[in-house]
Amino acid sequence: MGKTKDEFKTAFKAIKKPKRPDAVSGSNKDKLEKATTYAGVDDLDRKNKEVLRLATEIQKSDAGYLVDLIAYKCVKHMDEGSDKKPVWAAAIRPDAYKAALLKIIPNDASDPITRKVLEKALLNAGFDNPTKALIFDRDPDAFIEAVLDKWQEYDTDKTRDLQGTWAQAVPGDAGTQRTALGGALQRGDKGLITAISANATVLTVDDYKAVAGAVRRCSSPRFCPA
Repeated sequence: MGKTKDEFKTAFKAIKKPKRPDAVSGSNKDKLEKATTYAGVDDLDRKNKEVLRLATEIQKSDAGYLVDLIAYKCVKHMDEGSDKKPVWAAAIRPDAYKAALLKIIPNDASDPITRKVLEKALLNAGFDNPTKALIFDRDPDAFIEAVLDKWQEYDTDKTRDLQGTWAQAVPGDAGTQRTALGGALQRGDKGLITAISANATVLTVDDYKAVAGAVRRCSSPRFCPA
C-alpha cells in the first residue's frame, strides 16, 4: 500500500497516552492490558467476557478515561492485522469504542486521512470490522464514493488482487447496494460494474437488467460509452 506507521503516527499525533486518574484502579487497567492480548488464546469467548468485565469496571470509575485509552491503543496498534496488536475492539463496550473512534476519525470518508484509516482497516482486518462500520455510519454516501474510488485506484497489476476487498466493503442492505451500483453505472467502468453487482446480495431483477445493459454497451474492455 505504500503506507507506513510513521504516516499514521503523524496523522493521529493528537491522540496521546492518557494519564490514569486516581478513580481508576491501576490493577484493573493492568489486567485489561494483559487481557486484550489474544496471542495463544484458546477460549476466545471466555477471554472476551473478561475484557468486557474489566472495561466495564474502568468505565464505571471514569468513562472518559476508557474512551481515551481505547483511542490511544487503536492508534498505537494501527496495523490491525499484526499479531502484536491487542484486540481492543473485540469485546470492549461498543459505546466506548465508538466514542474512541470518533476521536480518531473526526471526518467522513471524503477526507484523505479517513480513507487511509479505512484502507488500513479493510486490508488488515477484513471487510467486516467496526472501523469500517463507523466510517460508513458517519456518511454512507461519502463511504460509497471512497469505495468506488479505491476500487478503481487498485486496478493496477500490483494491486488488482486486492480489488475484491473494496467491492466486498459495500454493506449488505438493499439501499446501499443499489447506491453503490448506481455509482458504478454512472462511472461507466465495466470492471467496477461487474464487481459491485457480483458482490451484491439483495439487488432486484431490474437492477441486474441495468447491469447487463450497461455491460453490453461497453465497446471497450474497460469503459462504457456515456
